Amino acid sequence: MYANNFKSTSFVLRFVIVSQKDFNANLDFEIFLNSNKFSAMYYDLTKAEKKVARVCIDKGLDAEFKEALEKVEMVTKKWRAGEFENNKAAYHEMYKTLDEKNDAIAKRYDHLGGSRWLMAISQIYRDGYITDEDIEKFHEDTKITLKRWAHKQ
Repeated sequence: MYANNFKSTSFVLRFVIVSQKDFNANLDFEIFLNSNKFSAMYYDLTKAEKKVARVCIDKGLDAEFKEALEKVEMVTKKWRAGEFENNKAAYHEMYKTLDEKNDAIAKRYDHLGGSRWLMAISQIYRDGYITDEDIEKFHEDTKITLKRWAHKQ
């Protein structure tokens, strides 16, 4: 019977192996844990990358605010054109529009800690609020991860 300790940057796993087949399966599992596929759980950014990340997050947040205001403006134009049966219906439509967008913004940006920045940036990138030019200052491996998570690679 073999016993192996596999160490990762964030935890230690202990496997007890009873056969060669199990040994090979556990080696495959260790390779998976140390691969980039597993790095989706937590990704460390350098100090320079954190500055770029803040700029990307701010740009994405600003774009989402603009989108919300444009949606409210469309409802206001409909109200001014008399497309609602009364002011109450227009008000409720405006409130509903703003509330839905506010919920989406809150889910993405509220309580956004450093360990979730890259995932949030990949979503902002996927949704088109930032471009390839915005992520250019990230390290090459970080850009690859962003593109993979955003399904743009």
